[in-house]
Amino acid sequence: MNKPLKRLLRKNKGKAMLSSYEVLFIESGFKKQDLNHVNLDASDEIIQKVRALIPKFKYDSEQISGKAESFLASTLLKAVYDKYKNSDCYIYTDAHEYCGMYNVSTESTFEFAFNVALKDSQHTCFLIDKEFNYTFTLNYYDNSHNDSPDTFDIQRRMIIDKQ
Repeated sequence: MNKPLKRLLRKNKGKAMLSSYEVLFIESGFKKQDLNHVNLDASDEIIQKVRALIPKFKYDSEQISGKAESFLASTLLKAVYDKYKNSDCYIYTDAHEYCGMYNVSTESTFEFAFNVALKDSQHTCFLIDKEFNYTFTLNYYDNSHNDSPDTFDIQRRMIIDKQ
């Protein structure tokens, strides 16, 4: 299928999904007025920039209890938050392919990211700062998960050589 047609099909599907996508973030704690939607075209560009930087990222991961009440329970999230809390970042889930992403303050994003992962537990929650210094993937494994029930799987990629 050609790219323009594929993009049009994605946009059309996204129109039908966008309302429920927004509700996911609002129900996770974000205020509607703080969710700055990044459209599909701009989201695709951001994803491409991140993919180009992958060789320059250092990878770390950890798992923490699903009962964690705050992102501060995560060593990886806390370290990045302390360094970048006064900036903005992008948050999105697997549905970004159709719905785009949101640009939100880092403070709000980190505060509510676990809620997004919990509410959308069959999908991944992603965080990327606007300067592409870090990315996170957050997955929540519910009690039916064989290896790590009721656990957050957190993966961090930090830039090691930005040019």
